[in-house]
This record gives sequence, C-alpha cells and structure tokens, in this order.
Amino acid sequence: MNNGEWWCMLMPWNDEDSRNLERIADALERLVGFQEQQSVVPLNAEDILDDVSTNSLEADFFSRVTRVYIEEGQLVEQRGGGKKSSKRVASEFAEVYPAFFAEHLQGITVKAVKSGFLIFQRGDEVICGLKVYTDLGYGCRGKQWYKNMDYFVKIASSYGISSDRVYFLVVSFRNGLDNEHVQQVLGFKISNKELLEDGNRQYLEQYADGWLNGARNNPIPDPKQQCFFLATKLHPNVLSEVLQEDLANYEWFRPSVTELLNRINSL
Repeated sequence: MNNGEWWCMLMPWNDEDSRNLERIADALERLVGFQEQQSVVPLNAEDILDDVSTNSLEADFFSRVTRVYIEEGQLVEQRGGGKKSSKRVASEFAEVYPAFFAEHLQGITVKAVKSGFLIFQRGDEVICGLKVYTDLGYGCRGKQWYKNMDYFVKIASSYGISSDRVYFLVVSFRNGLDNEHVQQVLGFKISNKELLEDGNRQYLEQYADGWLNGARNNPIPDPKQQCFFLATKLHPNVLSEVLQEDLANYEWFRPSVTELLNRINSL
C-alpha cells in the first residue's frame, strides 16, 4: 500500500463530509422521484380513475390533476416516447383548475393569468388569488419558496389583491423537500423519504409549521391560514402508485381543498 492510500485511509471524517453525503442522498431521492414520474401509463389508466370514488373534494381535485398527467403520458407514448411537455401540462392546468374552483364556488368566476396564477372575481370585484403547485420542486424547495410566494404576491398586487388574500395550494409534499432545510427546522437528521412515511406524520406537521412560520409577514401575513398542503408522499404524476391507491379513503394531510373553498366563499 502506498503513502497516498494510507493518507486516504487516515483522513478524518468531519461535519462538512456528512453534509455533502446528505446532499448526495437528497439528490438521489430527487432523481429516483423523477424516474418514477416517467413510468409507462397503463392502457386502462383512465378507466381505473373513472372507477375511483371521489367522495370528497380532496379526492375529486387530486383525481383531476392526475388525469392531466395520464392524458399527457398517453400523448407522449402515442408519439413514440420522450419526456412529458411541461408547457402542455401547464396549459391543461390553466383550464382544469379554474373549472374545478368555479364549479364549487358561489357566483365566482375564475381565470388563469401569468404563470398559472388564478384570479377569483365576484361580479366586477377581484376578491383573491391562488397559486396551485403540484409540488415545490424546481426552485421552490425550502426557503426558496418564500421568494416564489413573493413573486405571486406581486402579481396579485397588480390586480388590486392584498397579500392577505393570496393563497397557495400544494398538491404533494413529494419531490418538494430540501433535506438540509428539513433538518434545520426539525433539529435532527431524517431523510425526505422517512419524513413522508405515515408513522412520521407528527414530524411532517412540525416541519410544515416551521416552514410556514418563515413566511410570516414576509411575504404573506398569515401563512398557516393562506397555505394549504394536500397529499404527503402520494404524487399525481407517479401514476403507478396513484392508480393503486384508494383515494376515497386516503388520509390527506389536511382537508385542504374544502378549507380553501370555504375560505374563498366567505370573502
């Protein structure tokens, strides 16, 4: 064994090494999540979803989001494969989201504007705005979400909507966690995958509270009343899992869609 090999063996392991290893593990989790989302769409996917009992607003909304991904996946396969088009998916959501909310709100019209932000209007009065995220990946993990919130608060302001009437709905925690931020908030080590397990719901709730507290008054005054999370590890674009899940009896993180609709109806 040469001196270089001895030197490698004797190198001390420090805190920075541990942090780097955690970052690598976090990146691998995200990569696995991305690969899962590229799974082949079963030929009978829409039939399976049609048979799902949408006995709650949460199950109904989640199934509509899932259907967008099913249709996009089928289109990709018809064209011989490749990646799903984020632009086509965003265009579909710009129709699906307003239709859903308008269907369940009294005398309120809904339209999608810049970056998919939803504007809610009663008569001539614009009453609130909403941003729906399927997840908080792609630039919104951890503290980055606050900057993205601020971006939509500014869009809302251009329509005369105050920051206390800007709402955010996250369909799934999956693929949207920054593990370094998770551990900072919780104060102990836990992987993203472990955090989303049913047995760790108390820690996920604790993390969500800490995450939202960081947004208080900047950019929104009351994050816990303005931000809504729907599913934990179930993601509408991981079709193999959604199509096996009993959405009628799924334990949602909160009855978020019901709470949000009630809030908007009361404005």
